[in-house]
Amino acid sequence: DHPSHILVPAIHRNRGEIRDIFRERMGHWGRPAPQGLTDRPADLAEAARLHLREKFLNAKVGVSGANFMVAESGTLVVVESEGNGR
Repeated sequence: DHPSHILVPAIHRNRGEIRDIFRERMGHWGRPAPQGLTDRPADLAEAARLHLREKFLNAKVGVSGANFMVAESGTLVVVESEGNGR
């Protein structure tokens, strides 16, 4: 699918559809969906977290941004507001 919203790219899908997509496709791209995956948001979020964490930890390169950086000293500042600084 193409993203349908910049912040919520799968807003056009319901929880059951997301569960079915996870069950059918996750295993093709890495860690498969857990057995017995339900359409509960917490279960879907955990399945996505485990799947993506494996990908992030095995990536050869990481890209990040900062609110400001100082090339001379190598200093950078990341301001967090939504938990994405972790």
